[in-house]
Amino acid sequence: MLAGGALGGFPAWLGLAEIAAAKPRKKRQRGAAQKQDGGLQTEGKRKGKKGSKKKPKPKSPPKPSCGADEWPCVDGSCVAQGACCPGEKRCGGGCIAEKSCCPYTEWECADGSCVPHEQCCPGEKPCAGGACVSDDQCCPGEKRCIEGGQCYAADFCCPNDPEPTCGQCEVAVCEGGELTCGPTGRAPCQEGCCPEGYWCHSLGSCCTNGPPFHCTCPSGYGPCAGRCCKRCCGSFCCPDA
Repeated sequence: MLAGGALGGFPAWLGLAEIAAAKPRKKRQRGAAQKQDGGLQTEGKRKGKKGSKKKPKPKSPPKPSCGADEWPCVDGSCVAQGACCPGEKRCGGGCIAEKSCCPYTEWECADGSCVPHEQCCPGEKPCAGGACVSDDQCCPGEKRCIEGGQCYAADFCCPNDPEPTCGQCEVAVCEGGELTCGPTGRAPCQEGCCPEGYWCHSLGSCCTNGPPFHCTCPSGYGPCAGRCCKRCCGSFCCPDA
């Protein structure tokens, strides 16, 4: 029995040993399979990365070389030194885009156009001193007498301005663009004015200041050396008798 038990247990022990030996082999096979799968995945990733790379852009052809007395332009052409490239114009000591305004010689208008400094933009008119204003505006120092009418100098008196009330020997005159009263050059005398060049005598007559003396004397008086007298004694009035 002992021998049989020993012999009978041997196959069982051997089977256990085979099972024990088989388990790690399966683990190793599984690990190898994982490694192998991982290697396939890594290789696949590498292939994917290679496939996802962008194609390089074709290189632009090299620009032509310019001569010693030339310089290159953006479009690849060559121009003589000191000249402007195509699509450019001269401005000061250099070149600018042809559609740009040169600040040294041109104004930039509201519509984007360029005009010389001595000209006005479209829709404008020149004023004194080189200024420009819109066509529907007056220049500085000007005014309109009526809305939308002609422009006049600021010191001009409009025909429709109200006239002031002046004295008998005054007249309305324009001063600083406003109507005001001014002398007429005639002296007031009694209820009227003496003619121009006459002065008013104390009797209320108008007389000249020098020969030939003449007076516009009231009734009963006559001219006498630039005055009015009842009787004239030489160049003086005779005393009353």
